[in-house]
Amino acid sequence: MADDGVYVYFQATTPLGMRNPKEFAKLRPWETYVFDTNTRAVAAIFGWEAPGFDLDAAAAIFDENKQCLDFVWWDNPNNESSSIAFLTKDNTAASSHPGDKEALKIDFQRVPANVTHILLVANVYSKDASMDDVRSVSLRVSDGPKDLFTYAVTTGLEGTSMLMGTMLRNGPYWSFVSMKQPVLARTVTEVMYDGSNLRGINALDGTPLRRLRLGLAVRTARNITSMDNELFGSRKSCNPVMVVSHAGQRHESDVVTNSYFPVFAMEPIDLGEAKPTDSSVIEVQCYHREEGCEDEWLGVVKVCVGGLTAKGPGSHAVWLPLSGTKEKKASGKVFTGTVQLEVNLTDL
Repeated sequence: MADDGVYVYFQATTPLGMRNPKEFAKLRPWETYVFDTNTRAVAAIFGWEAPGFDLDAAAAIFDENKQCLDFVWWDNPNNESSSIAFLTKDNTAASSHPGDKEALKIDFQRVPANVTHILLVANVYSKDASMDDVRSVSLRVSDGPKDLFTYAVTTGLEGTSMLMGTMLRNGPYWSFVSMKQPVLARTVTEVMYDGSNLRGINALDGTPLRRLRLGLAVRTARNITSMDNELFGSRKSCNPVMVVSHAGQRHESDVVTNSYFPVFAMEPIDLGEAKPTDSSVIEVQCYHREEGCEDEWLGVVKVCVGGLTAKGPGSHAVWLPLSGTKEKKASGKVFTGTVQLEVNLTDL
């Protein structure tokens, strides 16, 4: 639980051996850079030193079964959703550093959910040239305001293409795995002709983005009481009512009278699509309601939407304790009780 009383349930951490997304990195072959979940799109900027001829930047797009879905190259400058596309020559991302040649924009927010691998390739199309004639091939990845990492291949340049690396998806999380795999192929489409060219891709397992719809209801509670901690403090049962609020929505349960262990007849609330990266908070306020009196606040449960998605599709019973605010605690009130949320997650 975080210090502010919000239950997050699940928080991804950067695995050991992976580059810290907060720091600029110079990658070596077969290293992994994990993108911050706030990164919405990146530019993959290719550079090279090749005297007398040019190279071509390209991308091949795969699903979790390593089946090729599409290509982005000079003959097809963007994929069907335009989530992976060439940046124009006058785009500053493609020319802000000496040696920049071509750039691809990858919009993580718009990449189709079934895409798990985006292979980045540099090709030598000129018939009389090969990678042996190239001094270096580099890749610089930027999120716009700043560079995130660079990767350069200066040795082992052979064949007619260099597989530079793969953008890899695992659900809502993206990473980049640097590669150093020379192959014989003049275009990105020719890379597919030889199955052995995909050994690097085949070694990397990704998972598609699972889109989930979240439904939530307060089902029951235990030991719901209101009491004070004065010398002659009292403990009493109450008439609890639950109020669920999130993103401008507000829903009330029915009122259960004189019960420490209320059971609520509350219809599940449709909270729409829930993403693992969603940091918004659902609040469940508990009140004692008595006719003719102002509602008495008994406590609150807070839960992060993204944390709930970690449970996966299905119906889940989640028990959480009520907590109070600092002001309420200072007034001498003691809050007790545990609330059961019914969490329904279904595939969209």
